[in-house]
Amino acid sequence: GLASIGANASGSTINVRSADIAISPTVQIGAADRTQSIVLTNSGGLPTYIGGDGGSGTYGLSNAEAQRLFANNVTITNQGGTQPGTDGQSPAVVSTRSPDTILDTLSLTAANGQSGATAGNIGTSGRLRIQTSGKLRTVGTVSLANVGSGNRLEIAATDSIEVDPARGSIALRTASGGLGGTLALSSDTVIAASTGAITDIIAAPDVKAIDARLSRNDGSVNDAGVFSANAITIAATDGVFIQNSGLTPASPRTGFDDRRGFTVGVGGLQILAGGPSTRIVINGRQSDGSGGFINGLRLIPQVRITGQSTAAGGVFDRDSTINGCVILNPASCQVSFDQLNITRDTINDTREQLEESDDSGIAAFGLIQLMDIEQDGYAPLLYDPVTGSGNDDLWAADDEAKAEPEGQ
Repeated sequence: GLASIGANASGSTINVRSADIAISPTVQIGAADRTQSIVLTNSGGLPTYIGGDGGSGTYGLSNAEAQRLFANNVTITNQGGTQPGTDGQSPAVVSTRSPDTILDTLSLTAANGQSGATAGNIGTSGRLRIQTSGKLRTVGTVSLANVGSGNRLEIAATDSIEVDPARGSIALRTASGGLGGTLALSSDTVIAASTGAITDIIAAPDVKAIDARLSRNDGSVNDAGVFSANAITIAATDGVFIQNSGLTPASPRTGFDDRRGFTVGVGGLQILAGGPSTRIVINGRQSDGSGGFINGLRLIPQVRITGQSTAAGGVFDRDSTINGCVILNPASCQVSFDQLNITRDTINDTREQLEESDDSGIAAFGLIQLMDIEQDGYAPLLYDPVTGSGNDDLWAADDEAKAEPEGQ
């Protein structure tokens, strides 16, 4: 039935198992300076609703109630989720089941630099973990603020993790608003895409079609993307799909640098693939630690992908892409303009020189130079120019041409 908490509950370890929970507005569960672990378990058969107003007709933990949890580690788990499966697809792409866990607007803090019983919902190096044996869908803004390098937000769903970019996002931020902590996602499928894109992915015949669909942004431009943290780790068996939240390219094979979807810090993105059938189609960028970002094709070597491998296959599907380019063959992609050795400063400097110069010709300031072939160490093959019928020295007499060489 309902676990109704009407007074402060404190202890080093607190476990609450129930079909629903209600925490009075005037009380709290746990104390940041005493409680090591809080575990809230939905042991009934209803879906779990976390954040927002807590939903209705469910196991509901509203955002306001969650903000009154204080422990080094907080875990919220659903034991009544649906069992995983492929829904008859081979290989599996995206589950079509209804979610048994909904993650709505949730704003919690870590206790870095703070002290006392309400210093933070999780500790200085603590973690928030949400897990289910079925599918989890994020429909609100999830934020963990004031995090340090040791803080983690972990989401584990046996079937799939879905995030709707139109409504949902997950971000870990430091006290100054920078990228912080580690976001860890684990499921058969991790997908951040619009409902329309998910429908199209399910019907897509191959990875190339999925890549083409996820290159399109179905909403407004969001440079930060759906996932933001200093480090992001994703473990998936069937696939990882993150839709472009930046500018939609003119074609799926262009606009590599404009693509967004996630923003990871210097901690980087790591993907643990289940095997050679794991499909990876993601879009995003990485902070370079100096105020800029690594995007487009340059992101590909920054992403660490590990996992199971077979002699006939590999660690993941061979057609998998990052920012629209095949991971195993980035050379096949068109080189974008900013990857050339022509920087914006160079172009601006050249333009200024042209404006200040008396010479109206642009040739003196060309950015492309044609070098003489001798500088590469190759001598000319012909010393005399070939004109008319050719150089006489290259022609043999008719008799010599007809004569058979000796010994043949």
